[in-house]
Amino acid sequence: MPARVWRDTFHGLLDEPSPERLDRVTAPVLVIRGDHDPLLPPSDQERLTAAFPPATLLVHEGARHVVHWDDPVRTAADLAVLTAICARRP
Repeated sequence: MPARVWRDTFHGLLDEPSPERLDRVTAPVLVIRGDHDPLLPPSDQERLTAAFPPATLLVHEGARHVVHWDDPVRTAADLAVLTAICARRP
């Protein structure tokens, strides 16, 4: 990827809202991580999951940081379940 894409992505991350307000989220949240993620320790995803009271953490065995590349079929199935849960909400 060109450097400008990484730069713009990084700036977008910095513009995200403060994590102190994550507990206001009421929609289902799905956090998916690979158990071989070389970039983020499990504790980061566990803290993120805890920040969203309605969150579920799934760990894909054998997957690295970009789980949907390493395990696209399972990731799609996980997202289909989340979509079905969201569709049943009032």
